[in-house]
Amino acid sequence: MDQKVYIQLIFLCIVNIIFTFSGVFLNALVIASLLKSSLLRKKLCNFMILVLSCFDFVTVITNHPLFCLPLVFWLTENYDLLHKMEIYVHLASMFLGFSFSALLVMSFERYLGAYHPIFHRSSVSKRRLLTLLAILLILFTALVITSAKNVVISMPQAAIIFSVITFPPFIFIDYKLYRISKKYSRRNAVSPQRKSRVDLKNISTCLLAAACLFFLSITVGVYIAFALYNTSTTNAELCYFWAKTIAVMNSTFNSLIFFWKNKVLRAEGMKILKTLKGFLFQTEESMPTVTR
Repeated sequence: MDQKVYIQLIFLCIVNIIFTFSGVFLNALVIASLLKSSLLRKKLCNFMILVLSCFDFVTVITNHPLFCLPLVFWLTENYDLLHKMEIYVHLASMFLGFSFSALLVMSFERYLGAYHPIFHRSSVSKRRLLTLLAILLILFTALVITSAKNVVISMPQAAIIFSVITFPPFIFIDYKLYRISKKYSRRNAVSPQRKSRVDLKNISTCLLAAACLFFLSITVGVYIAFALYNTSTTNAELCYFWAKTIAVMNSTFNSLIFFWKNKVLRAEGMKILKTLKGFLFQTEESMPTVTR
């Protein structure tokens, strides 16, 4: 095996292991903080953060560990098992699409709250948001199933179809959120005593999550363009694992964005960490010492 390929495979394994533990821990902390705080659960935007964090948790716990197995098979030159793992890695990518769908619905909820507040208060509910999310999940699941083993279409083609359907409204929504956030940020700077009618903090949370997604998705776009012409080369395989690994990192970075932008959520997370720390140290102190 080429030494450069070997080093990249080792590094990919290390990165996936690190993000498995950090992603599981951070997303679990976000979920626990939101479930614990009745104040946070009242807002629809926080409910969508809870939904997104649940999908991010599943994305991390399925994708990063599952990437490590084929990498190990590649390192040990067990190519038969490597090719058998392709279908499982492909199916695990469903959860990455689920996380994106949840982020799209969360951004849509914020868009309605900012531009159509009366309609948002009277007609937008948790059930309707979940219904919209379910439609997107069914669409993405159908594309993944039809592209598994290239049954009907290829995986890059499925990604392109889903992107064409979902990215235009996603870009439009986030552009409108950016415009309104800039507008009211300037107004607040001129008149600090004047209260804004839009929730700038939650809008900025959506925008940061969207920016993180777009930045990390660049690697996936590079893979799709490259894989369409070089599907059988070693470089294409490495590009595939790098693109997948970096794309799934978004599910970890989302939790950091939520804690950074939400002071109440951050405070709840600190309380849980202090409780966990006290429980662990109390358990260690209560363990009897064995004397010889």
